[in-house]
Amino acid sequence: MSFGYQVLGFGSGGAPSPSASGGDSIVLSDGYWYHAFTSTGSASFVPETSRTVEYLVVAGGGGGGHSYPGGGGAGGLLGGSYSATASSYTVVVGAGGASALSAGVGSKGSNSSLTGTNASITCIGGGYGAGGSGGVNGGSGGSGGGANDYNAASGGTGGAGTAGQGNKGGDTDTNFTGAPGGGAGAAGQDDGKDGADGVNTYSTWATATGTGDNGYYAGGGCGYNAGFGVGGAGGGGTNGVSGGSGDANTGGGAAAGSGEGAGTGTGGSGIVILRYAV
Repeated sequence: MSFGYQVLGFGSGGAPSPSASGGDSIVLSDGYWYHAFTSTGSASFVPETSRTVEYLVVAGGGGGGHSYPGGGGAGGLLGGSYSATASSYTVVVGAGGASALSAGVGSKGSNSSLTGTNASITCIGGGYGAGGSGGVNGGSGGSGGGANDYNAASGGTGGAGTAGQGNKGGDTDTNFTGAPGGGAGAAGQDDGKDGADGVNTYSTWATATGTGDNGYYAGGGCGYNAGFGVGGAGGGGTNGVSGGSGDANTGGGAAAGSGEGAGTGTGGSGIVILRYAV
């Protein structure tokens, strides 16, 4: 069971108080304090005492392409722990990348990070989905964006993922096809259309903070292959008449548009969650 607190209410009525400040929400759940950073940009996390802090850092997802486009790759995802000191830590939550509004590739997602004493964690924004004439490669990133093939003798190659953070985007070798973006849990399917899944390793964190996509983070955006696809579990965008956005605070990649159409969405923004024992 989770209990949400506003900062001004801490310590009243004998309720336990967190021993750190910072975050858009601070939640007590099952013996842990969770500090969730969901607003894009820079913020601070300040422990009052030295302690072990666990982290989940997810970067912003990539944007989708235009013209038989590929889907955006998921933002990179890292988890672990560090020995926090009683000092200030800088937290950056990356924004999602924009989808292309004319023939061409989308934009890469922005990095998320946690830096300070004993902590130097950077997750790479998701790679852009390919688009435009020819066989165009997807962009590299935390997870790579999907390639496209539009009147090309041979298709494009999916963007590379970052080792330990995500996976490659899908390749194309079929004309009039855009491949899906990669996710934290799998690579984008070659000549496929459904986005690659993220991971649900941090489903307990998602439940406690009310974030994620049914316990998943960092899913790839769908591509376009003779029809519409769905986003990968973890907030990846789904396409219809135009490409949809990745879910906010999941790092999900944006969906590709349809055929020669543009994607109108953006990659999902990232998230940083820090937790420590009560």
